[in-house]
Amino acid sequence: MFERHIVDWDDAYANGANIAGSDRWPAAWAEPAAAFRDALSAESRARLDIAYGDGPRNRLDLFLPKAAPKGLVVII
Repeated sequence: MFERHIVDWDDAYANGANIAGSDRWPAAWAEPAAAFRDALSAESRARLDIAYGDGPRNRLDLFLPKAAPKGLVVII
């Protein structure tokens, strides 16, 4: 195993700089993401805008499975 010293954490997590054409992805995801939220909301399987802290960006959306959950996936 190797050890790497990260100097700039913003750069370390800036994947877009390493993906050709990455600037197109946010716009390409907007409509499918909205459709997904709408579909799960219609089925009462979406808990949107849940606060987990006092900050204005301390919010999350929780999408529930159709059956009993078998685990948890967190996408940041």
